[in-house]
Amino acid sequence: LELYATTQPAPGAASGGSPMAVMGLQKPCGSVVGGVIYFSASLPAQVLSSGTARWARVKDGDGLWVIDGNVAVTGTPGAGFTIGDVVLYAGAFVFLFGATLTEP
Repeated sequence: LELYATTQPAPGAASGGSPMAVMGLQKPCGSVVGGVIYFSASLPAQVLSSGTARWARVKDGDGLWVIDGNVAVTGTPGAGFTIGDVVLYAGAFVFLFGATLTEP
């Protein structure tokens, strides 16, 4: 799972910059129940550059594109990905916990 401060491109297109943070997911990344993926917690990933996370990209174990989505503060309706604070600082750590992905 990669977090970006750049403008979100078309799905699967070039990211337009380097990721702010890259969180490696476990293999398998979680479990599927009733069309919902329940992700396992990730290891902490260090934030590489400061800025505002605007969108995220998920890649599979081979580094191939799976899904992109906007990033917003937790509780924002319709957001693809939500986090506690979209402003990230280089040197801090982020990790995934309690995450789900629901098939529309």
